[in-house]
Amino acid sequence: MTQSTASPFRTRTVLILVAAGFILALGFLLVSAYGDRFDRQRGNIPSPSSRFATGFYGLTKLVELSGGTISLSSDAEDRPESGILILTPNIGTSSDEIRQAIGAHEGPILVILPKWVAAPIQDRPNREQRLTTVSPERLVAMLAQTVNIAPHTEKPGTRLRYSSGLPGTPFRIDGEIQAVESDKLIPLIVAPDGASVLSQVGASGTYILADPDLLNNHGLAYRQNARAAMALLAALDPDTPGTVIFDTML
Repeated sequence: MTQSTASPFRTRTVLILVAAGFILALGFLLVSAYGDRFDRQRGNIPSPSSRFATGFYGLTKLVELSGGTISLSSDAEDRPESGILILTPNIGTSSDEIRQAIGAHEGPILVILPKWVAAPIQDRPNREQRLTTVSPERLVAMLAQTVNIAPHTEKPGTRLRYSSGLPGTPFRIDGEIQAVESDKLIPLIVAPDGASVLSQVGASGTYILADPDLLNNHGLAYRQNARAAMALLAALDPDTPGTVIFDTML
């Protein structure tokens, strides 16, 4: 599989996305009301149950409102066999923990890298503030058993190029963009300098999303990102679009 010919996307997924358009609008109404104002639910880590801006509660609800199914998996040996498995490691996650969380899953896997070190605002525990970004060294360490990467940052406003097979609306990203480079990755959403925001690990079914602001609660406050998110998930898993498994081991 080469970069010029490899594409995990299928034309028929576009039909599914069009049919879900009105439902996506409803999902947008849910997440757009949140932005950075998410209630605290499960600590301050980017988990599927976190309503902080850096969490992924909005994505789980968007999938459900679009007619899909969400499973939360705390056991790599006892989870649905089909569907895309999403991992949301945090700043303290080790490469061994990622390997164990992936387990023997045979379907597509999306690893969403952390970007922000955040904490609840003092006297306002329902809101968080971003303190700094996760260091490149931590990102390299947590993916050590998956793929060797070289993280770096793209300046705000960088125009990203999308794989020709990627359907849907391009994502809107505010501020600096987190990206990674590796000769083992096939770029799917790529910056002009060749660094990948979304990439495929070789010919495997594992994908790396370097910038979580495409899919986290903050990112989904934008209408185009809500639409693009569902398009992306369906494209990465054309066999069972809308079936999503969120890992909760990390």
